[in-house]
Amino acid sequence: MKNLTKFTALAIAVICIQIVCTNPASAFTPWTNSSGSAANFDWENGGSDTGLFGDPNLSGGNTFVFFPKDFIATSVGGEIAEVSDTLTFDLIVHPGASVTGIQISEYGDYGILGNGLVDMSSILTTENLITPQTESDILNNPTMPADFGTGAWFANGGVSLNGWKHLRVTLSNDLIAISDLDSVAFIQKKIVGDSVAITIIPEPATLALLAGGIAYLRRKKN
Repeated sequence: MKNLTKFTALAIAVICIQIVCTNPASAFTPWTNSSGSAANFDWENGGSDTGLFGDPNLSGGNTFVFFPKDFIATSVGGEIAEVSDTLTFDLIVHPGASVTGIQISEYGDYGILGNGLVDMSSILTTENLITPQTESDILNNPTMPADFGTGAWFANGGVSLNGWKHLRVTLSNDLIAISDLDSVAFIQKKIVGDSVAITIIPEPATLALLAGGIAYLRRKKN
């Protein structure tokens, strides 16, 4: 690619300037279903900074699925395009259950006509709202960055949690497209799935009854 390394370095510098100078703070956009209840947990305060994720559908009882429509960065003729959004929601786990992990999968496609570069980044952060504790992960995306052709991209990642009961989930996404003169580049997000792994755990009272029953059976056997 003609002068791509030099072009990319210059583009990154320009992006930093644009973020500082021209990217104002945006209002939080709540989901239309910003709160609700599933079999093992409730959620509340759902939404995102720019609304690009859209509203989720609850699938399988423990998975939020998003269908973004306008989450796309398109660069034409040397422009630098960047779009971003950060979604947030809180989980309140029902008695007798706990969250053991958060798994995320993301899908999209991209295209480069001429000389260009596309890239994406995703960071998952979970915060325990009962005890001060955070877990985070940068989603793995082996197909990015890309500097030619067209194709699909996929990213996934997740965190393991130890019986959390009340937590905040945050997913930050950035898409960047850079093109040379007389070129076009785009990258878009098509679907996002946030899988919340729920494990049913007996309550302390149930554990005590179970232990007492085992002791009784042992005494009877002896």
